This record gives sequence, structure tokens and C-alpha cells, in this order.
Amino acid sequence: MKVGFPNLNLFKKYKIPVLLGTDSLASNEDLDLKNELLFLKRFLKENYNESKVY
Repeated sequence: MKVGFPNLNLFKKYKIPVLLGTDSLASNEDLDLKNELLFLKRFLKENYNESKVY
């Protein structure tokens, strides 16, 4: 099932914290949090024009 990404603008608007993690190898290629951070950085730049990721 493909559910997509959450609407991060709503999270930001209502000051909802966003956390990053991994679940299992059943739904992902690896469990490396560094790879998750790199993906998020690329995703934010491409979809939200965010030049800085904190």
C-alpha cells in the first residue's frame, strides 16, 4: 500500500513535532538513520524549496 507523505505544512502550522525513525527491513531497504536523513533533506529541497534542514 502506498500512502505517500504527510502534509508538512500542516505540521508546521500547528507546531506538531516531526520525528524521524526506521521501522523494519520488511518495508525499507536498510535501517540506517543517516540514509533517512539524506532522503528527507533531498525530499524537502525538491518539494518544499527548503534550502536548510535543521
